This record gives sequence, structure tokens and C-alpha cells, in this order.
Amino acid sequence: MSLNRLLKVSLLKLLPSALKRRIIWRRAPAMTAVLWGLHVKERPEVQLCDRTLLVVELEDGTQLIGEEALPRESLMYDWLVQEKGLSIKHVKVLLDVAARYLHPHMSVGYQRMKWPLAERRHFHPQHQNLAAEDQSLDASVREELARVFKPQKGWAIIDVGSYCGHGALRIARDVGPSGKVLCVEAKELNVEVIREHIRRNGVQQMEVRYHAIWKEPGKTIDFHTTGRQANAIDAEVVDGKSVPVVTTSLPALIDDLGVVPSLVSLTVNGAEVEAIEGLNGLDPERLPERIMAPGWYLKEGEPRWKFMVPNLKALGYKVAVTHGGFVFGWRV
Repeated sequence: MSLNRLLKVSLLKLLPSALKRRIIWRRAPAMTAVLWGLHVKERPEVQLCDRTLLVVELEDGTQLIGEEALPRESLMYDWLVQEKGLSIKHVKVLLDVAARYLHPHMSVGYQRMKWPLAERRHFHPQHQNLAAEDQSLDASVREELARVFKPQKGWAIIDVGSYCGHGALRIARDVGPSGKVLCVEAKELNVEVIREHIRRNGVQQMEVRYHAIWKEPGKTIDFHTTGRQANAIDAEVVDGKSVPVVTTSLPALIDDLGVVPSLVSLTVNGAEVEAIEGLNGLDPERLPERIMAPGWYLKEGEPRWKFMVPNLKALGYKVAVTHGGFVFGWRV
């Protein structure tokens, strides 16, 4: 833990619950309000990859799996989960319910949030780049993105960088039994969590593959991983433990899917450029109808969207980029 994080944890330990509650409500009202509105109950823990993971069940019966909260996360929201009758260690699972299941990264094109940007602390950068509310885009573009990127029944989706599959599970409900969501993950534990999500929730239209995305399949590369979702091929994005992972490519995944993807979502912490380069030379009839990806990670000192946009346009995509660098490409 960094010295700055250590100091924050030490300070949180000293604060009385009533004062901490006021501070968190003021500094992170969006996340606090979402967590406060959740109605969940604890379920028995599950063992996956020699790890003990936590499980909660939502009102509709959906079961979601997550890791135990870090000290700082627990100390920020311990007062809230205790008032809701939950154990402190479940804070991280609830954060994932809020930021990944209720507000999945695949909803960036059409979803709105009622809280201003400054009130969205403890959400993710994607939630600062919701296209439907981005004033840097023309109103007509915002309307088109909201219409074009909202998942429909029967869509076939490739979700690369699914983490534990919370968002993919939510979107799988939208595409329905006639649709398909193919998850791709490069961390073994996360793959097992996705499989358990599928099993527990009976979502037959959802599958998972254990790969890292790259421009070509079948290569064994170093994948840099940390204890949480900060994982990447690019060591400049994530400086963590290195583990070997076999790559796949978008054309290989399209073959696996068996149909032209309605949507490809890339949340891969820096491999977006190479993933899109893998589409170069592909038969235009097989190109995904829609592609979305964060483009703010740096490559050669430049945000990656500057490399992604020309490539997408050369492939025939109409392209829009939010103020923070989230990229949308569509051919419909």
C-alpha cells in the first residue's frame, strides 16, 4: 500500500462513524446513494482458484460474486453496510453491483446518470464519459449513439476484458435467450468467477474464453496482473506480476461466435489499438457492426484514441469520441 493510501486508511480509522457518514455522502453522493438503495442479502461464500469469494443476492434473485473489500473500501462504507445488516467485508461486492452490474461499461453509449460528474467518485472513468450526456458531441450524434448502441434482443456481443462478468451478465438479460454474450478474460480467477456467474444464474446465452486480446491469435505473451481489475498486456499501463497467457484476436473470436457481432466491447487497459489492428484485411462482411473502447491509455506518449480512430475510419466505421477519449465506431 502506498504511503498516501496508508495515511488515508489511518485517518478513516480515527473518524467517528457519524462524521465519516457525512463526509462520504458529501464527497461521493452518487455511489453512496446507489449503495444505500440496494436491497441484497448475503449468500454462502464460494471457493474458486484457491480463493474465498463473497456472494450477494439481489431482489430479483440474481447472484453476484466478488472479492473481499480492501481496508480503505471497508472503512469508507462500513457504516452503510452495517446499517443494512451486512458484514463489512461485503463492501467491494456492493461496489461492483453499483459500478459494474447496474452501470455496466457496455452502457456508456446510451445510459445517463442523474448525478453531475463531480459527484461520481468511486465509479469508473467510463462513467465520466457517458455519450448521451457529453456536450462535446453534437446533439444529433448523442441521439444516434443512444439509439445505435443500446443492446437489443437477439444481439450477439463480444465483451473483451469482462473482469468478473457483472456487466456482461446484466447485458445478457437485455439480449435475451435469442442473443449471445461471449466474454473474454485473461485472468484465470476472473474466468472461473464468470463461469460460476453463468451457472448460478442460468444464463445460457453467456459464455467465456480464457485469453488475452491481441492482433493475432495463438501467441503466448506476458500478462501483467494485480490483485484486482488492474490487469494489462502493456506493462506501462499496469506494473504487476507477469503471467503467461495465450492470445486471441477479434477475427478468431468472430469465428468462435459464428455470426457477425452486433457489438464488440473492448475494456482491456491498453491493448485496444492492437485488437482493432487485428481487423485489418478482414472481409468487410464479417466486420463487427459496432465497436466501443476507452481510448485514454497512453501509447508512445499519445492517448490511444488517436491511433484507434484512423484505423476504424479506414475500415469504414463512423466514429465518435467523447471529451475524455471513449471511442465509438459503427457501420449501421
